[in-house]
Amino acid sequence: MADVKISGLPASTVPLAGTEVLPIVQGGVTKQVSVADLTAGRTVTAATFSGAGTSLTGTASGLTAGNVTTNANLTGAITSVGNATSLGSFTSAQLATALTDETGTGSAVFATSPTLVTPNLGTPSALVGTNITGTANSLNAGFGVNQSWQAPSRAVGVTYTNSTGKPIEVAILVTCTSGASAQGLIVNTATIYAGAVATAGQATGFALTVPNGATYVTTTNVGTLSIVSWAELR
Repeated sequence: MADVKISGLPASTVPLAGTEVLPIVQGGVTKQVSVADLTAGRTVTAATFSGAGTSLTGTASGLTAGNVTTNANLTGAITSVGNATSLGSFTSAQLATALTDETGTGSAVFATSPTLVTPNLGTPSALVGTNITGTANSLNAGFGVNQSWQAPSRAVGVTYTNSTGKPIEVAILVTCTSGASAQGLIVNTATIYAGAVATAGQATGFALTVPNGATYVTTTNVGTLSIVSWAELR
């Protein structure tokens, strides 16, 4: 075979398959090595790298981060250990656009002393109201709060239900056909006597609290009742 300069050899087909053979001198002896094994077991150091790192594997623990000029194809979460500031800063609005399961709008909220604007707390499992200020007009709490005395149409012996969402006060003035008798209400299954008539036809008045959701009906231990007046704080 005639001697041929390297520059005179035909160009190879690229990319290389890795099975190509190169001549090397090892220990003063000319030997062959495949392209695939050329850097096997050695750490390769490159001052610069140009091109796509599509098939790069392993970790980048020893790399020094530079500037990323194109990030259109980045996917997944971006994390940085020890270089948090290199990720830049985000506004609450920008962060919200990156989230897919957020609720509400406005600024991001953290655990210590946040300022909430018109929040809907739902049904909290625990809530301490030590420093709550303002009025409780919309709260369903407090006997007598947002309640007023009313004169509903009521009849003796008819069962009614307190469905107001809070306790009510029932004040009744009745007469009874029998003397030495006691009058009151049956609240759910409890009979409560709160008034008494000494002589037949005498009037007696009483007031009783009826819990939310409870039923109530007039009762007397003897005789027949007639309503003189009936009022409810509800």
